[in-house]
Amino acid sequence: MDEPPPPGASDTPDTACVDTTGSGGWTRRRALTVGALTLTGGCSAVTPERTRPVSADDWSGPGGGPAGRYAGDTDAPAGEPRRRFVTETDGRLAVGRGREPVVHDGRVYAGFWSVVAFDAATGEREATIGQLRAPPVIATETPYRNATLVGSVRVKRATGPLGLGGRQVLVGLNPAPGLDDSLRRRWQFPGVGGGFDTYGDGPPAVVVGDRVIAGGSWTHPDGTERAGVVAVSAADGGLEWAYHVPEELGERQSDREDGVLDWYPTTQPAVRDGTVYAADVLGRVHAVDAET
Repeated sequence: MDEPPPPGASDTPDTACVDTTGSGGWTRRRALTVGALTLTGGCSAVTPERTRPVSADDWSGPGGGPAGRYAGDTDAPAGEPRRRFVTETDGRLAVGRGREPVVHDGRVYAGFWSVVAFDAATGEREATIGQLRAPPVIATETPYRNATLVGSVRVKRATGPLGLGGRQVLVGLNPAPGLDDSLRRRWQFPGVGGGFDTYGDGPPAVVVGDRVIAGGSWTHPDGTERAGVVAVSAADGGLEWAYHVPEELGERQSDREDGVLDWYPTTQPAVRDGTVYAADVLGRVHAVDAET
């Protein structure tokens, strides 16, 4: 069993967010397509060890790490790569920058709006994470005995008499299925009534040590909204710091009269040598201290 959650965190089943039945949580209107996932031998040779940290063979987030260098810590395979397995899925597989599969602890996480966990050695489906928008990033420096999967999901909100609409939140998930075969939610940021919407369909976050750093638009429970970059604890989702557009850049830079936020990170942040870099829709790059 996993260690109990730290103070302030929750680790209760969240079957609305995640299931392991293979359904993916989509409605009948979902367009079913068939994708093929191919893993080549030598590229991601991992061994299932449930409590180990990230190894040199893992690919723990899009770009291969918080700097987004798309370069691993091991040499490229010698000779021609060989096919390890091919498997089919009834959902859409992620393609393009920021949507490539993630590898950790003997599992491959792949998909788009319906992320599937496969056994890295055999290709056998182990879980379907129905509501994640893209493959998760992996946080290993937490109080738990195993890693935490961090991603963005959409939750319902009441926008009218029928309670239609929705907004995104960041969640931390236990990768080990519970007794009901679902992946349990350890934390959510922001809390109930808030939201953290992101630009595009890729993952909004990177993991640096015991922190998750994400770019997007943070909506508070009182309805106020500020766009920028936040750092939250990988242990319980608590806010560590938040960066917003400096006031000297002018209000029009962050909230135009038409209601569109000009300061909005266009991709997930990149972190290198203690500095967080985030680009906005005006083409500016913001550099902030990763600790503060």
